[in-house]
Amino acid sequence: MKKLKNMAEVAKRLSHKKISTPVVCPKCGSARIDLYLGGYAGRTYKCLDCGYIGPVVIELEEEKR
Repeated sequence: MKKLKNMAEVAKRLSHKKISTPVVCPKCGSARIDLYLGGYAGRTYKCLDCGYIGPVVIELEEEKR
């Protein structure tokens, strides 16, 4: 039972984590993306410009020189 409590606590912390890599909307390309839902099943994002809601966003990587 203690293991299950620890797993639930870790999952709770992960679900409230901020988006660390820059992401853009797959529909309109906007960078105005918010975490809409998050939890045990994964994350769902919402675009503040076009209203897209879904689990897919485009993560941007910095160019390495």
